[in-house]
Amino acid sequence: MAAAGDGYLTPWGWVADNFFSFEQEDGSICYQGMRIEFRDLPQDSPIVVDARAILNNIDIEALDTSETEALLAYERTPEGGGLDDDQMRQSAVGTMVAEILFAELAAKGYDVNPSPISMRAETACEE
Repeated sequence: MAAAGDGYLTPWGWVADNFFSFEQEDGSICYQGMRIEFRDLPQDSPIVVDARAILNNIDIEALDTSETEALLAYERTPEGGGLDDDQMRQSAVGTMVAEILFAELAAKGYDVNPSPISMRAETACEE
């Protein structure tokens, strides 16, 4: 898994606050972009600024996803989606990043339940 940082234009036409890529078992590359979304808040709102900074500073490459993958084991079953190893890592990364983001916002004193911001993540893989 390789972290690519922020400010990258995604294949979906929006700029990511954090972005990573990973190689699949077949050698193809998948990319996941993440960004903070907010409604009815100005771009310079303190929670938006802080959320973007937090998301931008998460070192995705350093995340150990093994524990989270174990917690998400249901996703490997046919009923849970039948995810393979690469998809499980990707799911675990998304889960961990969201948990880190909202825990850090709560630690800064923001009400995150419900939160006025959300984290959007999208993935694309080479064909």
